[in-house]
Amino acid sequence: MKQLTWDIANKLIEQNTKEISSAEITENPLVSVCFITYNHQKYVQEALQSVICQKTDFPFEIVIGDDCSTDGTTEIVLEYQKKYPQLIRVLLAKENLGKYTGNGRLNGIRIREACRGKYIALLEGDDYWTDETKLQQQANVLEKDPECTGVFHDTQILCAKGLGEIKGTLYNINRLEFTLEDVISVWSPFQTSSFLFRKNSADKLPKDFLRYASGDMPLFIIVASQGKIRRIPKVMSIYRKHEGGITETSKINQYGYLYFHRYFLFNSLRKELYPLGDEKFVQVIIDVEQRLVNFFSTIEKTNIFLKQELRQIRNQKRLAQKEGLYTVVVAHVNPNAYSETFIHDHINKLPAETINLPNIAFPLQQNKEELKQFFIDREVDAVLAEYGHIGVAMMDICKELNLPLIVHFHGFDAYHHNVLQNAGRFYPILFEQAEGIIVGSRDMEKHLLSLGAIKEKLYYNPCGVDLSLFTQSHPEKSAITFVAVGRFVDKKAPTLTILAFAQVCQKYPQAKLIMMGEGVLLESCKILAKSLGIEQNIDFLGAVSHQEVAKNLSIARAFVQHSLKPSYGDSEGTSISVVEACAMGIPVVSTRHGGIKDVIIENETGFLVDEGDVDGMAEYMIQLAENPELAKKMGEAGREIIKNNFSQDKYIGNIWTIIKDSIEKNKAQQLTQKLNLSESNLIVFPDWSNYEEEIGEELLEVILQLMETPPEKPITLLVDITGILPEDATELFSAISMSLLFEYELDLTEYINISLLGDLTEQEWQILTPLITKKIKINHENQTLIKELNIK
Repeated sequence: MKQLTWDIANKLIEQNTKEISSAEITENPLVSVCFITYNHQKYVQEALQSVICQKTDFPFEIVIGDDCSTDGTTEIVLEYQKKYPQLIRVLLAKENLGKYTGNGRLNGIRIREACRGKYIALLEGDDYWTDETKLQQQANVLEKDPECTGVFHDTQILCAKGLGEIKGTLYNINRLEFTLEDVISVWSPFQTSSFLFRKNSADKLPKDFLRYASGDMPLFIIVASQGKIRRIPKVMSIYRKHEGGITETSKINQYGYLYFHRYFLFNSLRKELYPLGDEKFVQVIIDVEQRLVNFFSTIEKTNIFLKQELRQIRNQKRLAQKEGLYTVVVAHVNPNAYSETFIHDHINKLPAETINLPNIAFPLQQNKEELKQFFIDREVDAVLAEYGHIGVAMMDICKELNLPLIVHFHGFDAYHHNVLQNAGRFYPILFEQAEGIIVGSRDMEKHLLSLGAIKEKLYYNPCGVDLSLFTQSHPEKSAITFVAVGRFVDKKAPTLTILAFAQVCQKYPQAKLIMMGEGVLLESCKILAKSLGIEQNIDFLGAVSHQEVAKNLSIARAFVQHSLKPSYGDSEGTSISVVEACAMGIPVVSTRHGGIKDVIIENETGFLVDEGDVDGMAEYMIQLAENPELAKKMGEAGREIIKNNFSQDKYIGNIWTIIKDSIEKNKAQQLTQKLNLSESNLIVFPDWSNYEEEIGEELLEVILQLMETPPEKPITLLVDITGILPEDATELFSAISMSLLFEYELDLTEYINISLLGDLTEQEWQILTPLITKKIKINHENQTLIKELNIK
């Protein structure tokens, strides 16, 4: 089935949807019932009747999405629409949308988008509600609690076979409130027919939503990521299980495919919602992996056909390798640091299978042996340590497991006196062991060299920004508004920025300063603004999203930041907020500090002053207030610099190149040791489907020819043993060695290293191929494998 993009999906929905509704339809409904149906002729009337009978003190609507049913369902829902025009809207499909995804994904999306209510209730055409006050009770919960984004109730399961026996109740004993972590589970804690949620809590669907095998579970998790979920401890719906249901007819075989789809779902949502619920995501993913292994180990004993089909699913690492992916651990300190967007970008945007490993500290708090086993189990290829002291915490584990360690220094970890006195004592060892050290500024590069860093391992790579988010603004058209973004800490010196702005206000009383961020100096900054009489001129917004940062930068005349080095030595790397401001096309007024000097070209893209020069900063701010065209010129020049040198794609690409090169260098070294490779490496591909005796004679002849003239350099003969058991291959070469010794008086080990190639991964073949000197041709060659590997 061809994979859909969102553009194609939206076009399919638009082209294939016809709405049937009346002018009598309810205006401004508080609740929309998202009613999904396809071939539910036996059950749809009961489902519809259970909605129509709802008693509420607010208006609601029923939006029915019929996905081109073929059994008479369409006719039934159209009759109901005529009978209840004030309640029902019907979305017909000109063709079955389910054929594009194999499920009801597109049908569900188009219904939810058509819903007009503040809240959305879910119901499928083969389930039904059992309480006429259900909607009222659930809406009351959300109306009273703005922090609650969803509400569910208990559900009974009805087995539709035979006489329709009630099998059990889905509920959670003594639990009334649920968090995101509670919802992240292999099995959902509630059923679709019981759920009502705020429409705006699911405005942004996951990018992989079209590829998920089920749509309700990711929807539940997204809603739970926006707030808490409440439970009403009362059965108010029936979940019907029958032979035509999607869970009964889908290709699950049964739980094997279910677990595989869950594995993909949770890995995808984990990246979408980082850092929310990450620890629970890791636990669930490991659980699903184990369920896969257990399931396949039983299936393979009885179903030989499934064995080949599902082998790669069982070993997800192999599957990732076939796609060219490596597994990289990103080790860092604080999973919830809003200002560390660069770490979030590493986890989400590196072209690898990333494992998020938060809460790492120096000295290491986790059990070292357990962490090592975790790395082994997850088949980790490299570790990216965010900050130097985290690199120190991870370096022993990486050395013991022979894993490449790449350390990204960001600022305080290179300068702060306390860090240098503690973890910094081990930096010389770290510099020796690490495969790569990444720095964000030229100042930091020089400083780490002075601390003993090895020049060949040191990489200057300033942070980059997403140019699609930070687009060209027009500072010349803005009011006299300045923007500052950053934590309220000593090295950002927000108090000095305020003192400079106070001088601007003396000349321009209407001037505004928008300050975004949190930190220990926030309250003192508010007090300072009040004491200077400019509290009305400054907006303290606290921590905000990237989107909010971009929005405020778009209305600014200039960006301001008075960074400096405090007495205890902290310093900036690349100031990401400075880069974002330039990307937005506004000039910057800042200091000659750290990586800021690498970004700003003085008098071209902004103005820089010495650290502590408040008067100089105020003078430049006033100059930009008075000269809008200068702001425009500098802003345009700054954006051009960012486009060419500080894009996020370039930044992430450089990091990945360092990591990938380190991994492949390490794997090449391991492979060289494993195969005892020499300066001259010859390879032969026997076709073991022929008689081993014939192939043995051919290999003996090859070896004799190689031994006729003693080689000047060591030779390794690589023999592919695909198609033969390793012990049988070893026995064959033992016989060849004995034959050489007794019949020809030749000691094989004095001339040639023999290495048997077992089941190499695609990546290992990619590493090995350039190291092969020649391929030896024999009569019984494995032509199929040679063609697959493109060995000439």
